[in-house]
Amino acid sequence: MKQKTRHISVYARHIVINASAVLFFFIVSSCTIVKMEDGTVAFSTFRTPESSRSDSVFEKEFDPDEFVENIWGARAIPLFEENAVDIVTVKHAIDADFDSACRQYGIRSNDKSSWVFIVSGTGMVKEINRGSRIGYAAIQAGPPNDQIPMSMQIGPVYRGVALRDSLQFIQFNDYKNQIVFNNISSSLNRKVDRDIIGVSGIDEAVGKEIAFTGSFMQPNAEESDIIVTAVKLTVRQ
Repeated sequence: MKQKTRHISVYARHIVINASAVLFFFIVSSCTIVKMEDGTVAFSTFRTPESSRSDSVFEKEFDPDEFVENIWGARAIPLFEENAVDIVTVKHAIDADFDSACRQYGIRSNDKSSWVFIVSGTGMVKEINRGSRIGYAAIQAGPPNDQIPMSMQIGPVYRGVALRDSLQFIQFNDYKNQIVFNNISSSLNRKVDRDIIGVSGIDEAVGKEIAFTGSFMQPNAEESDIIVTAVKLTVRQ
């Protein structure tokens, strides 16, 4: 009797293991996994044949590039201009008390997101680094007697979602899935690369002063580097 019970127990465990494997295969095969431009990975929602067709139609109807063009001048730039704080002021506040600085100057889409700071300022370009596709300009920002080091993304590949998360009228729940939501961020970054960085003359700006408005992400108090993505940039001759 004990031997028979033991056989039944082993058989039951095999059923559970096999069922788990089938469930895992179903979950993986029901998702679309996409590598985004900034190197992150996004998962779409589960799909049945019916939902796959409706999702496909939705994604074709929603054009993130067209969406960004429509909001850029009408909503995005005014929001940045109205909410930008001097970058030196923000940096000193972060160094003094990160939590207090976040409450006073930061925004974020939810409790698990990194804080985003909308900033503006002037600075001197010290170096242009095009050693990889993720280009940066090294800048000393602020007046001569109170300067801080910072970097500015100059593409052509941009990391992070600082621009999208600065625009609080763009909320995840308003879009079909994570892929569509991330496509908005990619479109914003492409807009910056094409229409802001691409026409600014930043590559010839070493030793020159710039004026900028943009935003950066600060995940925690230990992260000291400021890397701004600009929505407005002027190289002063």
